[in-house]
Amino acid sequence: MRSSSNKVPGFFLALLFVLRLAGPAFSEDVQIVVYHTNDIHGWIMPHGTGKKREGGFAVLSAVLQRETSPYLLLDAGDWFQGTPEGSLSRGEAVMDCMNALAYSAAAVGNHEFDFGQAAFMRLARQARFPVLGANVYELETGRPPAYLTPRIIREVSGIRVGIFGLVTRETPGLSFPRNVAGLDFRREIETARAQAAELRKAGAAVVIALTHMGFPKDLSKAEDFDDVGLAARVEGIDLIVGGHSHTLLPEGFVEPTHGTRIVQAGHALTHAGRAVLTVSRETQRVVRSESRLLALRPEPWGEDPAMGALAARWREKAAARMDEKLGRAEADLKRGRGADSALGNWSADCMRRRAQSDVAFINSGGLRSDLSRGVLTRRDIFQVMPFDNSLMTLRLSGLQIRRALSHALRRSPGFLQISGLAMEYGQGDSGQKTLGRVWIGGKLVDLNGSYLAVLPDYLVEGGDGFGVFRDGLEPRKLEIWVRDALAQCVLDQKTVRIPQGRRIRKK
Repeated sequence: MRSSSNKVPGFFLALLFVLRLAGPAFSEDVQIVVYHTNDIHGWIMPHGTGKKREGGFAVLSAVLQRETSPYLLLDAGDWFQGTPEGSLSRGEAVMDCMNALAYSAAAVGNHEFDFGQAAFMRLARQARFPVLGANVYELETGRPPAYLTPRIIREVSGIRVGIFGLVTRETPGLSFPRNVAGLDFRREIETARAQAAELRKAGAAVVIALTHMGFPKDLSKAEDFDDVGLAARVEGIDLIVGGHSHTLLPEGFVEPTHGTRIVQAGHALTHAGRAVLTVSRETQRVVRSESRLLALRPEPWGEDPAMGALAARWREKAAARMDEKLGRAEADLKRGRGADSALGNWSADCMRRRAQSDVAFINSGGLRSDLSRGVLTRRDIFQVMPFDNSLMTLRLSGLQIRRALSHALRRSPGFLQISGLAMEYGQGDSGQKTLGRVWIGGKLVDLNGSYLAVLPDYLVEGGDGFGVFRDGLEPRKLEIWVRDALAQCVLDQKTVRIPQGRRIRKK
């Protein structure tokens, strides 16, 4: 009897030992892995050749194939506009690749509207993932457009993850007005508070914001319309996957107010990000986070042959015309947004020559790629100006030209590159710039004079806030794409040289 009674306690001790081991396993922390991209801008193929080869969906696919944990794959907007593959296919090439990689969700970016809402609707319906835009509403109905979803919840390793999307409320000023007609882009802060609260109420242990708003250059000047301002003003967001400003954040940024981690992976798919959120099963809250950027190079990741073949098929469709050699550049022509630049001056000169006008203006933000020394192809020019912007001429008074230049001094992204004129400006202790003298054709501008100007139709329709151009007289669309005017300029010049002299000078 004694020996048999001794066996029972031994059994229970063993059982307690097993349960003791199982208990912590049940309550242990869980890691949520998030891969993220932003501002792909049509770069389905790698950049460069040989040892300089980098980027593209084939390398990203190889990275993901190495991942052993369940993961979310997210994108923060501006998918396709920027390369022939992306733009000529109206985004279908990029969508094809994103579907093949099984993205979990993507935010809408401002450039998704570049071909109008009907084209974007068709593209969004091809997506095998939700397209998120919680602050976009129809003015007529007060409801979100049918092609956008405000928020979703996904379950990863037994943890409910809530995701919502935001796009900058400045989108109407960054696109042709006709492309966003009838849409209301509401304030990001109020939308984010409501979305985070709704997701928590629905049981989300983790809340992620996919934002196309931008990361500030100066953290001390964060605003409520950028990611840092959003993180500081909205409680309950664990991770912000950002885009729009093309910022590389190697280890992310943790905003101290609420501990929100902000990540962004540059642009053009040269990098992807990997963030890890550690969640306590017991409290159902994020207890720590980390992030890093992965340079998408064939070494050491390799390239997925199937994805490479898919991207190559789209490239072949665009290659026949885009690989045409036009001429060569004597030196690198670089862009600039806060002053005149070699590429900006050359582009404005080409436009003025084509239109035979007195002056030319082009917005710095419209020039999307530099020109490198050596052979120039039609693809190179396309990447400089991928937008379907036409040349327009109109008559402006000297006073209107001064107003346009004053506005340009207040806007870095909307800064104007110019031809046929020169200007000077002053700058006070606060950093604010004020317009000084302006010369046209070597003479001080006549405020009452009439000057023929050429500029992209984007500016004539008020893009970048240049409402002054809407008041110009005798507007005429030349039915010439800006990029075609630049391409013809290379053909005519044969050798492109950097224009000499500064056109925008500080007093």
